[in-house]
Amino acid sequence: MSFWLWIAGAVLSVIGALFGFTQRDTLLEEVRTRPDAGQFSEAQLDTLVTTSLIVGVVIALVLAGLFVLFAFKARAGRNWARIILTILTVLGVLALAIGGFSVAGVVSTVMTVVAAVLLFLPASNQYFAAPHTRQ
Repeated sequence: MSFWLWIAGAVLSVIGALFGFTQRDTLLEEVRTRPDAGQFSEAQLDTLVTTSLIVGVVIALVLAGLFVLFAFKARAGRNWARIILTILTVLGVLALAIGGFSVAGVVSTVMTVVAAVLLFLPASNQYFAAPHTRQ
């Protein structure tokens, strides 16, 4: 169950980042209303918003890739992978708290928190401690 929550959370985070492009005009309008926006031309503000959205998507893709990679490693019984997934989850919670809320962000973060908790249940601990062949 934890594995599939990691996969779904990764997919949802990418979808959420891509959804940001549908909010581009709203974001641009918010940037225009900032007190320091007057020092930038309209073209610079437009470039700033577009670049920010692209960077956000790239970061989401990289993090989603890491979630998927480490989810596969955890499913293969690698204890270090569940530790890294837990650290990534904590960073995700902090990023959500600092960066603002979105529906996709909240749902994705809740999914990863649940997935991380599942990795440390007694049955999971036994699985990671078992001396079975790991991929």
